[in-house]
Amino acid sequence: MAHAPAESVQAGFEWRIAKILILFRLLHAAQIGTTLPSLAPSLRHPVLALVLLAALVGESTWYVRRLASLRQYGGGTTAAVELTTAVLALLCAAVLLPSANRDVLATPLLDLTTEQLTAAALSRVPPPRLLAGGAAVIGAYITLILTGEPSDLGHVDAIVAVSGFIVIPVLIWRGGQYLRLLAQELDSAQLELAATSRTLAHEEERRRFGSELHNYLLHTLDAFFGANLEDPGAAQQLRGLFGLVRERLRNYMETGRFSEPVPFLDMLTRQIVQAEHEGLTVQRVLPELVRLHPPATTPADGQLLESALRAVLINVRAKAGVDSALLRVTADGDLIQLTVTDHGRGFPADVLARGPAAWRSLRRHQGDLRGIGGDMTITSRPGMTQVVLSAPKLPPAEPGAAGSGDAA
Repeated sequence: MAHAPAESVQAGFEWRIAKILILFRLLHAAQIGTTLPSLAPSLRHPVLALVLLAALVGESTWYVRRLASLRQYGGGTTAAVELTTAVLALLCAAVLLPSANRDVLATPLLDLTTEQLTAAALSRVPPPRLLAGGAAVIGAYITLILTGEPSDLGHVDAIVAVSGFIVIPVLIWRGGQYLRLLAQELDSAQLELAATSRTLAHEEERRRFGSELHNYLLHTLDAFFGANLEDPGAAQQLRGLFGLVRERLRNYMETGRFSEPVPFLDMLTRQIVQAEHEGLTVQRVLPELVRLHPPATTPADGQLLESALRAVLINVRAKAGVDSALLRVTADGDLIQLTVTDHGRGFPADVLARGPAAWRSLRRHQGDLRGIGGDMTITSRPGMTQVVLSAPKLPPAEPGAAGSGDAA
């Protein structure tokens, strides 16, 4: 049965908000498109109206594509574009619309402006910038009214619009901060639950190994008491049995486990926390099968994979120039794959440099992964960089494979 990828709580929350904003933008675009023909005869500058319409179409197209590609509701760039467009659109409307009933004729544009303020408030921008942008929008709206019929500024519609432009950004910003914090706490709770599950799994593994060791010892002792020690072949067989038990005991005392898999989820958490400490927000996307049954590598392979992931996250922050990235994990076939995606300016050409500059590039990590049967592939262009790291995983343990209750 296939399992759908399970996003973190925060990533799922951001994508749901982004989809709501996309739907609102499409709705407001349809409103402006359907009302514009009825306004065309009264517009004072038809050419400017067409230019404004083309600008709004272009901005909306960029906005929808950006939200859909980032799978979140934007950032500083999105907020700056939205607030700037809102101010310019209102100022253009002051030139285009006739004086009479200007506040009524501008209603579709005001709906769009409200949505743009909402999108800006949900973005990760400091409150002073948000308040400055909101003040600029209010100033543009007041200019729209005063250049038409100044007395309209005292009407209920104008008062509601101005108060809304003041209150909406503040309330939505505070609500977004609260929901984002709540999502982070839920993600932390998921990590704690995963850690508890791993602890229980380790305890079960120890119990299984104890049962397995009991079977080995019992089988060996039975063989010892029933063997003819004068027979060289029987003595050799007993030495082999005792040697096997000795190796099992030594491995158990050194590692506390039947084998030595790398704690995969601990490695991911460690690198995500380290990246966030350095200013890079990393959103995890883990399939349910990976969360419930984390894959394992040999200690050496796991160390190479973690080192490569660390180097990639450093490059994302330093060279791609972004503050957020997406980490998607898959464990299909014989390989573990870590896919890191960002929407920055792209990696420079020397990211896989050879020669004297190679120590600063990712080529060493690419070679290390290829040496163990994995790989590193990089797709980079302005606007999107994707790095795929892969390493071989250990095969899952088969129930009763080594110990078996039949050994006794």
